[in-house]
Amino acid sequence: MTEIVVFDIWGDYAQFKKNYTTTSPISYGIPPRSTVAGLIAAIVGLGRREYYQYFSLDKAWISVRVLSPVKRIQITESFINTKDGFVIPVKKKGHEPRILVRIDFVKDPKYRIYLVHKDTNLVKKLTELLSEHKCVYTPYFGISELIANFQFVGTFTAEKIKTSEDVSINSIVPFDALEQGSVKIAPAQSIAIENMPLYINENRVAEKYSKIVYDENGEPLMVKPKSHYWRLENGENIMFFSGA
Repeated sequence: MTEIVVFDIWGDYAQFKKNYTTTSPISYGIPPRSTVAGLIAAIVGLGRREYYQYFSLDKAWISVRVLSPVKRIQITESFINTKDGFVIPVKKKGHEPRILVRIDFVKDPKYRIYLVHKDTNLVKKLTELLSEHKCVYTPYFGISELIANFQFVGTFTAEKIKTSEDVSINSIVPFDALEQGSVKIAPAQSIAIENMPLYINENRVAEKYSKIVYDENGEPLMVKPKSHYWRLENGENIMFFSGA
């Protein structure tokens, strides 16, 4: 049996920027594993330069479940045009000191986070803070203005179920953990497939990516695992981004 810390997190907006978008930032529909690591680090108070070492793939197992349908909205924001050397927005003949950028946001996001961690002290501190609805640093969804709220769900034991039969999974599902072509899509489902960073090191370099599939409405996915999945004592079936 394995102990899994579970908590919900939500906000008004989220912007989990895809690294290949620049001029018009596009958001992932869910927080990547690297983003969830940052959220947890903020709650327990790990510094920006130190938390990377706590969330390597061999130390932390992380998963996400969609609790509120993924709704997207684009908002145009005004930024200082630094491309032409402007620092202060002063009008210059033939140039515009500000530029308009259309940004993709997720509206009313809500997710369930699952964490297994080898550091028992970190787990203890996290559960204490979550249960008291406290945090050391303010968690946010991608951009510091997009503050997130959270609620402790509990700590549950989970059993590793070995199977290659069809099973309903409540969380995200990594493609490399499935039999090829095994995702069974129901007519009402809205399936998203995204290539996400799993771990970003202290140099801000993504060391590994994984293709993730999930239902944007939060419905379970019927899939066939290559080897196993995890069943929580509260009845949820999950798979981790990587490493478990």
